[in-house]
Amino acid sequence: MLKFKRHLLLVSSFMIFNFFLFFIHPFFAYAKSISTPYGVLTDLGPKVRNISVNTSRAAMDKKGNCYLYMILHGTPTVLAVLDLNTGKVKKTFPLLDSTAAWAMDIDEGGVLWIGGTNKGSIYRFDPNTFSFKNFGNQLGGSKEVAIQDITHSNQKLFATTAYGANFFSFSKAKEKRVSGLSPLEPGKKFAKSIVYDQGSNTLFISLGAKANLLKWNLSTGKKEHILPLKYQSETYIYKMRIVNQYLFARMYPSEKIAVYDMKKNRFVAEFPASSIVSHKNPFKNEVYYTYKGNFYRFDLKTLKTYRTNLSLPPFTEAISLDFVKKKNGETVLTGLVDNDGRYYELNPIRNRLVIRKPTLPAQPVNLYTMTQSLDGSKIIINGYMSGGLCIYDVDTKKEIELKPVSQLETILVTPGKMYLGAYPKARLLEYDLASKWKGYPINPRELLNLLSYGQTRITALIKKDNTLLLGTYPENSTGGGVLALYDTVSGKSTVYPNFINNQSIISLLAYKDGYIYGGTSRHANYKVSKEPARFFRFKLDNPKRVEFLPIPLNSVMISSLIEGPDGNIWGMANGTLFQYNPSTNSFKTKQILKAISGRFKNAVLVNGKNGLLYGTVEGKLFEVDPSTMKVTILLDHNAWDLAIDKNDTLYVRNLERLYSFQRK
Repeated sequence: MLKFKRHLLLVSSFMIFNFFLFFIHPFFAYAKSISTPYGVLTDLGPKVRNISVNTSRAAMDKKGNCYLYMILHGTPTVLAVLDLNTGKVKKTFPLLDSTAAWAMDIDEGGVLWIGGTNKGSIYRFDPNTFSFKNFGNQLGGSKEVAIQDITHSNQKLFATTAYGANFFSFSKAKEKRVSGLSPLEPGKKFAKSIVYDQGSNTLFISLGAKANLLKWNLSTGKKEHILPLKYQSETYIYKMRIVNQYLFARMYPSEKIAVYDMKKNRFVAEFPASSIVSHKNPFKNEVYYTYKGNFYRFDLKTLKTYRTNLSLPPFTEAISLDFVKKKNGETVLTGLVDNDGRYYELNPIRNRLVIRKPTLPAQPVNLYTMTQSLDGSKIIINGYMSGGLCIYDVDTKKEIELKPVSQLETILVTPGKMYLGAYPKARLLEYDLASKWKGYPINPRELLNLLSYGQTRITALIKKDNTLLLGTYPENSTGGGVLALYDTVSGKSTVYPNFINNQSIISLLAYKDGYIYGGTSRHANYKVSKEPARFFRFKLDNPKRVEFLPIPLNSVMISSLIEGPDGNIWGMANGTLFQYNPSTNSFKTKQILKAISGRFKNAVLVNGKNGLLYGTVEGKLFEVDPSTMKVTILLDHNAWDLAIDKNDTLYVRNLERLYSFQRK
C-alpha cells in the first residue's frame, strides 16, 4: 500500500505543484565545456537514472497478441511495449516533449492513445501495424501544462488538463484538436479523470479540489453535478471506470470506491478499495480490485464484495487491471504491481496469481534538490519523482548512486548525518554517514512522518543545537503548513499546525542572535492566502510567539534565507533579492525579475568563499556583491537550483543534466 499511495501522490505532485519545472527550455549545447562572458560552463551529464513506471494498460491487437504498455518515467519518458506471451519488452518509443505521462486509453480497434505532459502532446501506438506517432502540442495558446486523463468515443478523444481544469476533444480521423481549450468550471484547479459512456453519449469528469463529479450529456448539452455531499470533502476522484451500467469512482485521499448506477441516476454502493476496478471478468458477472494488497471481487448483480485468497507483495497494490487472453489460451487479469515495473498475472479460473519482473531500461530522470557536503568535496543531488541520490566527487569527477530513496524536497548535511525531507507524507529521514547506505527504510531511517497533519512536503529544514526544525507544504490539511521540532537526542517531536495561517513554510534560518527566521509561501492546499507571504522570527524556546518583520514587498514567496558574508540575512522575495539587518531592523532590496512561477521552489542562495553571494531564480544564475548589492547575471536561462564546492565552482541543473560553472 505504501508504494501505491506513493504512486497517487506522485501523480498529484507532478500535476499540481511542479509544473513550472517542465516547460521545455532551450537545452544547453551538450559540448563538454562552453566559454561564456563570465565563465566556463561544463556539461557533466545525467546524474540519476531510475526504472520507475508511471502507469500501464494491457490490451490485445487484432491478431490476438497481448501487450502490457508501460510508461517509463524519464527525460524524455518512454513507452515500453511488453509482450505478455514472452515477458520481454518488444520495443520502446520515446515520448518526446514529455517527462511523465498518466493519461492512457485503448480504443475499440486496440489502438493505444497517450496524453503527455509539458506541452500536452497526444501520442498513438497501433499494435496492429506496430506504428507510433506523436501528434505534438495540444495546449498551444493556453497556460495548461499537462494532459491529466483521456477517454474515447468512436470518432474522438476527450481530454482534461492541468492546471486550469480545461477540456478539449481530438479527432482520431483528422489527427488534430477539433475543439477549443475551455475551462470546465471556474475556480477548479484540475480535472483529474474522465470516462465516456457511449450508450448515453455522456462524459463523467472528476473535478478538484475539492472533489466534484460533472455529468455532461453531449447529446443535450446538459451538465449537472452528481457527487453526494459526503464525498465532496475528498480532494478529488482519482480514477473512474464504467462497467455495464455502473460508474466506479475511486476517491482520494480516502480509500473507497463509490458506485453510481447510470440507469437509476444515483449512487448505490460503496466499498473500501486502494485501486480502481478491472473491466468485467469474461467468465463471471464481477470485477476485481485490490485493498491493502489483497484481491477482492465485486459482484455486479448483488453489489457485494468478496475477498479472494490472493495477495500482492507487502505494501503494494494493483495500479492497473486489464483482462487479456494469452496465446496458450489462458485468460488473465494483469497490470502493474508497483512503480518498479513488476506486473502480476491473475488467472480467475484457477484462482492463481504470479508476479513477474521484466527487464526494463533505466531512464535518466530530471534532477531536483541539490546541495554540497560540509567540506565542499561532494555535490549531492536527488532525482525528481522516482527519487535516487547521486553523490558527485568534485576531484575525481566520479559519482555513486544511492537507492532506494524517494523524491527529496530538502537535504541538510550535518557532521556525521544527512537529513532528508522526503516526499510523499512529509517524512523526515536520517542517513547515518558512518554506516553503510542500505536504502530507505533502514539507512536512511524514518524519524518523523507528518501525513496525519495533512502535510506532504518538508520544504524547509535546519538544525539548531540538538533540534531539527521543519517547515512544510500541505496538500490535504484544512490550513497551512506546520512547524515541527524534532529532538535528535530524545527522539521526541513537537508539531505546531497551521503555524502561519493558511500559508506554507518554505525557508528557515537559525541565526546567531538566538532567533529562528522563516519565510512563507501564500500557496497551501491548492489555495492562495489573501495575505502576502510572511517574513517572521521566533525564539527557539517559544515558537508560538511569532514576530512578523515588515518586508517592503507584497510577495508570493519568501525563500532561500541565509546569513550572508556581511552578517546580515539575505533572501529572495519573488524575484527580488533582499538584505535584512537585524541590528537596525532595516531592509535593502534589488529586483532581479518582475514575475515568477511556482509555489515553493524557485530560488536558492549560497555564500562564496570569495565574499560574494551567488543565487539562482527562475533559471537565472547571478552573482551579488553584498557591499553594493550589485547583481551580475552569469547565466540567463536553464540554471536551476544551486550548489557550490570547495573551489567556489558553482553547480546548476537543467532537466536531467548537471552543469558546473567556473567563474572567470
